[in-house]
Amino acid sequence: MRRLLDAPHRLCFAAAGLLLVVASLGWLALLAAPPGIASHWAVAPRHAHGLLMTLGFLPLYMAGFLFTAGPRWLQVPALPARRLLAPVAAMVAGWFVVLAGLPGHATFAAAGMASVAAGWASLCLRLASLLRASRAADKAHAAAILAACSVGAAAMAQAAVALATGDAAALDAAPPLALGGFVLPVFTAASHRMLPFFPRRSGGWLAAAVLLAWCGDAVVGAWRPATPWWAASIAVAEALVAAWLAVTAWRWWRQHGLKSRLVAMLFTGFVWLAVALALGAAAHLPGLPAGTARAALHALAIGHAGSLLIAMVTRITATHGGRSLAADGVTLGLFLLLQAAAVARVAASLWPMAGTALLLVAAALWAAAMTAWCVRCGAWLLQAGVRPPTDASQNLARRAPLPSGTTSPPDRP
Repeated sequence: MRRLLDAPHRLCFAAAGLLLVVASLGWLALLAAPPGIASHWAVAPRHAHGLLMTLGFLPLYMAGFLFTAGPRWLQVPALPARRLLAPVAAMVAGWFVVLAGLPGHATFAAAGMASVAAGWASLCLRLASLLRASRAADKAHAAAILAACSVGAAAMAQAAVALATGDAAALDAAPPLALGGFVLPVFTAASHRMLPFFPRRSGGWLAAAVLLAWCGDAVVGAWRPATPWWAASIAVAEALVAAWLAVTAWRWWRQHGLKSRLVAMLFTGFVWLAVALALGAAAHLPGLPAGTARAALHALAIGHAGSLLIAMVTRITATHGGRSLAADGVTLGLFLLLQAAAVARVAASLWPMAGTALLLVAAALWAAAMTAWCVRCGAWLLQAGVRPPTDASQNLARRAPLPSGTTSPPDRP
């Protein structure tokens, strides 16, 4: 515990990794179990899966990143990890109470979810205190991330109330709200600040277009009486943004190449974002499988968020642990295993005839990749740390080696 309290990223990443391993292995075990084993659970497995995969480990990974990079962005002193211990412990304990209540006690699960929401709200208040204390010239990215984190707190509170009242519709709406209003905005704002793939002049407009297109689709999906012309308009918007992202990625690849493994991993996550929006647009076309919208959701969650998660967290953990090479052969192998999981999960939604088998394959690949990755990073977190030679948490791709003859553009202020 003393090692984990050396820095905010150590504490938060270790807690997030624990939840990620439990969620991944638990979901795989449930899928591999005999049919009907969870048919009488107090909380449907699909609801539990949606909550854990959007609001379980991801917020804690975000907290580790934000309390490492945020003070540098805002030019304020960093908070000691001990200041984060109570809310992080409340979130981890809350999730284990939720898991204990899933089979037969929805009220018990609601109490655990309330603890998770309270812990996250406390972390949001600490992030807001850093923002208030900042005199930095540009606080737009931090402010946008804080707003998205507030949406995440609202989604957690909604899930707690839904579990307590037995409102299945509200419980079903919490994960999409968290994904579109919380997870995607945080990843997009952080990527726009750090990654070189967003164009310098139009990058802000592209990031805003991504959020508007995805959230617009979520609104149409939730609003059942939505008129056909409104759904068609959202589909056209998603297709245009997906094409914009694809052209941007192609131009970057043509100009800079992908000779750095870290840049290639981050670039892959950027491409998955275009794939997710393209699938979201296709979901509105007649004649396509009913699971196309679910394929878009998993392309975003596994392909985009999962790829960026492995790249960013590995780089921060390795560099702050004194390792100059984060994207080594083992990391690359686990990253490729994650890509296989993403492809299998998308295919499971698009190919209903083989959906059951592909879903199990995707869960097995995901569990293998993420469990091995968490164990590896966890070992690094428990070792003595050193002062990183560069600000790895702030300039992940911009400080990565690029092809000869090119320079890495500076971090946006």
